[in-house]
Amino acid sequence: MISQEIREFRYESGDLQKVQVVRFGSFSEMDFLTPDFDPESFDRLADLYEDYIIKKYAFAFGNLVLFRLPEGYQVRPVRGDPEYGDIYDPLISASITMERALRFKSGEPVFSDPEAGELFRYLRETGCLRTVRGMWNTVRILPVSDRFGFLSRSRADARLKVNSSFFIMDGFDCASRYDSIGTPFGLCVKDGKILSPPMFGRQVFHVSKSGETEITGADLTDLTVHIGDMSFRHGENCRIFQRPAAGRTPAGGYDTVICGNRVTAAKTGGKTCIPAAGFVIRTDAPIRDAEGITVTYSGMPDTAFAVQVGNSTVVGGKKTDSFISPFYSFMRPFTPSYPPTFYPLSYKKARAPRIVLGADGEGEPMLLWFEGAGKFGYRPGTDSCGASLSEAADICCQLGMRDGIHLDGGGSAQILLNGKRTLMVSDRDAENFNEAERAVPNGLFIM
Repeated sequence: MISQEIREFRYESGDLQKVQVVRFGSFSEMDFLTPDFDPESFDRLADLYEDYIIKKYAFAFGNLVLFRLPEGYQVRPVRGDPEYGDIYDPLISASITMERALRFKSGEPVFSDPEAGELFRYLRETGCLRTVRGMWNTVRILPVSDRFGFLSRSRADARLKVNSSFFIMDGFDCASRYDSIGTPFGLCVKDGKILSPPMFGRQVFHVSKSGETEITGADLTDLTVHIGDMSFRHGENCRIFQRPAAGRTPAGGYDTVICGNRVTAAKTGGKTCIPAAGFVIRTDAPIRDAEGITVTYSGMPDTAFAVQVGNSTVVGGKKTDSFISPFYSFMRPFTPSYPPTFYPLSYKKARAPRIVLGADGEGEPMLLWFEGAGKFGYRPGTDSCGASLSEAADICCQLGMRDGIHLDGGGSAQILLNGKRTLMVSDRDAENFNEAERAVPNGLFIM
C-alpha cells in the first residue's frame, strides 16, 4: 500500500515549504526505471538552456551547440586518433568531428571540413541540433545522449515513480570529450545485481537482504568489472583510474574508457582524459573486440537495494549538518572536476527542490519531495521556496527519518503517484509559467 500526505512548514523568514511525504511497504517493491527515450527531451533541454541557463549565466558561455543523433544515423567513426584513440560511441565521434572543424563568424557557422559542415546542417535541418549563444565567440559542442525520457510518459502502469540518480546535465560536467549530456552515474543495485557502479566516494543508501538499512560507502575498486567474458579487478589484472583522483591516466599501457555499461573508447599509450561519468581500465594488453560489448559489475551479493546520489540527510537518527559526500569545489579550479559541479553551493542557504529517500526508526521506507520555487513566476510566501540541504535535513528529522539520502533534486525533482503529480516541478515555461517536466535518464518505480 502506498500513502501520501502534504506537510507545510514555515521558515523563520516566513517562506513556505511544502513537502510531499510518501510511505510504502518495503524497499523490495522498489526497482530502477529507465524512461522511454523521447525526442522531445532534446527540445526541452535546449529550451532550458536558451530561456534560463544562458540568460542567467551568459558571461560564462560562448556559442553552445547541443545536438543528438537520429536513430540509425551513420557517422564516420574516429579511429586511431592521437588524442582520443578509437571511439566506439557514434555520438562522441560526431562531437569530435564537428568541434575540430567549427567556428563562428558574425554569428554564422563556418567549417574547415566539408564533412563536418554537412553533418551540422543535416542535424539542424532535422531538428536534432540547436545553437545557443552566450557572450563570447568560443565554441562548445555538447552531445546529448539517447538516454533521456520523461517519467510521466514511461511505465504508465506504475503506482509510484520518482527521479533518482545524478546525470551529466551541462557543459561544466563534461570534463572530457568522452562525456555526453544525459549520462547517469552512481551506484544502483537491485537484488544483488549492480546496474550502475559506484563513483566519487559518495554516500550510499543501502538495504541488506535481511532488510536492514544504513548509510554506507562503496568503491569501484572493490568490485569486479566484466567486459564480455573477461573479468577485471583493480590491483590484480588491471588498474582503474577515476575522478577526482586523476584527470588523465599516466603514460603507457592500454586504456579502455567506460561510461556506465558501455565501452566508449580504447587508446594506446596512456595520457587518456578520464570521463566525468565513467572511468578508465589500464591493462598490459589491449582488450580485444570490446566495441559494442555491455559492461557489467559484480561484488555485492548481499545487497537487496542500494542507490548512491547526493549527501546524506540523516545518519542513525542524527542530522547531517555538512557535506560528507565529496563534491567539486570551484575554489580548487586546477583539480580534476567531476559532476555535478554546481551542486554543492551553500549547505545552509542554497535552496532548491529536493528528493530524499530514507527509512524511519522502524526501518519503514520514506520518500520526500521538497517542492521548490518555479524558475519563472515564483510568488514569495505563497509558493514553496525550496529547501537548503540543512533545512531539508531538519525537516527529515522532524518527520522521524532515521537514515536518509538526497536523490537528484532541482528541476528533475518529482514524484508521480498513479501517473499524477501532487506538487509542481520547478522548471516552467518562460511565457506562461506552466510546468515543463525535465527529462531524466533513470528513476525509481513501484508497480
